[in-house]
Amino acid sequence: MKQTIILIIALFLLTGCLGTKKMTESTKDTKQTDVTTQSTDSSSDVQTSKEIDDSIKTKVVSVDPELDAKIDEILSKINTSKTSGSNSYNLSYDRLKREIKAELNIGATKDTKKSTESDTTTKQTFEERTDDYIYKKVTKIPWWIWTGLIIWFSPQIISRAKIIINPIAGLIKK
Repeated sequence: MKQTIILIIALFLLTGCLGTKKMTESTKDTKQTDVTTQSTDSSSDVQTSKEIDDSIKTKVVSVDPELDAKIDEILSKINTSKTSGSNSYNLSYDRLKREIKAELNIGATKDTKKSTESDTTTKQTFEERTDDYIYKKVTKIPWWIWTGLIIWFSPQIISRAKIIINPIAGLIKK
């Protein structure tokens, strides 16, 4: 009985001497993506006006010859013209016809209105994948414990082996 208790205690000690290590392997994959989209929308509105050629004539009428001479003297000094690009005007007084004459030339014009609208969109994605592998590693019982146990229990091992071998020896000798 005493030997059985010692055997049970020895087995508990042996299994208690077993060590386990917790091993963890971890891999991590990280992926970051930035997508920027820029769109530009532009529109143009062009308005064109046509060329203007105009002429204005105004007659100067009076009944007094003395007043007519004074008017002719003053208005004959009005004789001017200007030109700029395709625009021009001419203002003059014709004594024979007794009229003030204005000639206007205005070139064609273009009005352009441009509008531009820009839109920027940014999209960011972040992806992370983690793989964890956890396992336990059981360590072995050291060889010197096995040797000590065999020496300690050798009398019991030998006696038990004799019990098994004796009946077989008797069968072999006959």
